Amino acid sequence: MLAPVTKLDEWKAAHTRPVVIDYCRWNHAIETTMRANADAFFTLAFIWPRVMLRTVFGV
Repeated sequence: MLAPVTKLDEWKAAHTRPVVIDYCRWNHAIETTMRANADAFFTLAFIWPRVMLRTVFGV
């Protein structure tokens, strides 16, 4: 039979902490990926055509 849990606060903190840490890691990874994709989008959509126009027409 399992031993009774007498310190429920400590047990709960020890078992919920990994969930919070995993959430923070996933959140950071998703944010980094979305930021990189947004940077790539803005580079291709706005900066690159301007560079090409200046290169071709010498503006």
